[in-house]
Amino acid sequence: MNHTVFETKRLLIRRATVADAGMYVALWNDPRVMAHVGFPEGLGVDESEMTRRIRDKPDADYEQFLVVTRKSDGRARATH
Repeated sequence: MNHTVFETKRLLIRRATVADAGMYVALWNDPRVMAHVGFPEGLGVDESEMTRRIRDKPDADYEQFLVVTRKSDGRARATH
């Protein structure tokens, strides 16, 4: 299955897969990141919870956890 939602000249935006759960866990548990969205201690989510969240999303592209990948070097970032 192609997980691409859309792409630009420089970026590829795709649906997250369970393989991306670790990236989300690191992001959502980082107080330096999460303090800016009201969770100064992070969310405390673990990889099994994140895997479940990714799997259980509705089948609509813009209701998914998304991953943005820079085409020039393949570097990925999580978004939601």
